[in-house]
Amino acid sequence: MTFSSRVSLYSVFGPSHLDRANELRRQGKSEDGDVVMYLLESAGVATVAGTAYGLSPYFRLSIATSIENLEEGCTRIARAVAELR
Repeated sequence: MTFSSRVSLYSVFGPSHLDRANELRRQGKSEDGDVVMYLLESAGVATVAGTAYGLSPYFRLSIATSIENLEEGCTRIARAVAELR
């Protein structure tokens, strides 16, 4: 028997949720698309810009994965944000 799920789980964050959001702004990276690209390039974590859903300046992160993957993704995001000077 095969089961198919049509449920997606996401969490939405904005640059203001990042402790170092002011540094992103100083670097000219205050738009949600800039944050998404920064996280992809610096942390290897893929997120979706809120503009795709009419939710700018937020970005979306899928949480439909294992706890281990979520912990690793959050660790990578935290490391990338901590590297902002």
